[in-house]
Amino acid sequence: MPRSSSIAFKKRRGNFYQGRRSNSESTISDSVPQQSSASNSNISASEKKLSNLNNSYKSEFNSGFKNAIVDLNVLAGVFSEAVKCLQCGATGLNLSCEENCSGGAVELDILCDFCSYSYKFCFSKKCKAEIGKPSTYEISTRFVYAMRCIGKGAEAARMSYGIMNLPPPPTKFSKYNNMLLGATKDVCDATMKDAVEEAVQEIKILETFLWRLMEHGRREDIPP
Repeated sequence: MPRSSSIAFKKRRGNFYQGRRSNSESTISDSVPQQSSASNSNISASEKKLSNLNNSYKSEFNSGFKNAIVDLNVLAGVFSEAVKCLQCGATGLNLSCEENCSGGAVELDILCDFCSYSYKFCFSKKCKAEIGKPSTYEISTRFVYAMRCIGKGAEAARMSYGIMNLPPPPTKFSKYNNMLLGATKDVCDATMKDAVEEAVQEIKILETFLWRLMEHGRREDIPP
């Protein structure tokens, strides 16, 4: 049988097209890098969007309420070596972690071995709940909202908490979803109300302008 004919492409060797410029310009541009163009080219589209995102969260970031992942062993060492008891003034306070309050919010207990002074607190503040509904902790609500923003659910939450060696996350997202849904509705209603009021003001201004324009036209039509 005859061999199948195939087209063989030759490899091209040489310099790629680099624009219309002389040799002197090419050597100067290669030897002296342009920092402005390099810096602009290295900025990705996501980084440009993050700058606007940081500005939107700037007021909340400066409010003083910040969350951080802390190693409890390091924190216990600080209480044992650098913190004094309020009653007896002795150092060596013990820090123990109790059962989680609710989905990631941990209750800590500070205990003095000398005078049996004890102080318990939860490191997350509670969110305001509606009448007749249980209150939730802010760290759990923020975590559920963050998982919803990236399109993940309870299984991804358990996996991420397990890898980070954190307390168990919220088991049921429905309670937090209903809370977030109510907050979203309130924000949407307020936003739409502001938009309607702004549109009404613009319509009133336009109506006044058109009325004055019509009055001016009528005066010009009237003969002296």
